[in-house]
Amino acid sequence: MEFSQLIADRHSTRSFSEREVTTEQLEIMVKEASQTASWVNSQPWKVYVATGATLQAIRDDHKRLLAQGVKSSPVFPVLSRTGFQPDQQANMAQWSEEQAAYSAVDDESFWQLNRDLFHAPAIVYIGLPKASPLWSVLDLGAFLQTLSLSANNQGLATMVAYEFTKFPAALADRLSLDPHYEVAIGMAVGYEDDHPVNQFRASRRSLDDLLTILD
Repeated sequence: MEFSQLIADRHSTRSFSEREVTTEQLEIMVKEASQTASWVNSQPWKVYVATGATLQAIRDDHKRLLAQGVKSSPVFPVLSRTGFQPDQQANMAQWSEEQAAYSAVDDESFWQLNRDLFHAPAIVYIGLPKASPLWSVLDLGAFLQTLSLSANNQGLATMVAYEFTKFPAALADRLSLDPHYEVAIGMAVGYEDDHPVNQFRASRRSLDDLLTILD
């Protein structure tokens, strides 16, 4: 796919079909993402992909822990919106308003998809070494974006979400995680279904709003 079109087409998919993702597709994604730049070539990431029975166990754990009211404990602490800069709070508020105004899907259905882990047939979990420096977190973001674009280039859809890593202790057990690592983020991979939620698009900041060029 032409690169500009690939960038333009990337979006968050919130409901996936049952169609399976092949091992070859997953390997291509990770191989291409492994070319991502990293601090002194440290390549801090480890990738764990859950499918089939493992993913079903993770989904069952997730629903059980939510039902029990267990407090989430992701590696990156959740920050209240009020802790962000005012312009970022405005972007978040606009997203919330757009989502609420999207009449094709009611609010409860929208959030139920989160709780169901979007019915994804595969979830890619990325681990970082414990107590990683912020440079490794920067590397992680770059790796994740490359991974997502590689998937999209193969005709796959993706969804990056905090929802996947709410309960890292349960994940570590199901993924047989390297004890020196912790699960930092997860990304769903699969094929979009025909759920109307997949037509929702969030607006983006204008170039004038985010760009400053100095000479």
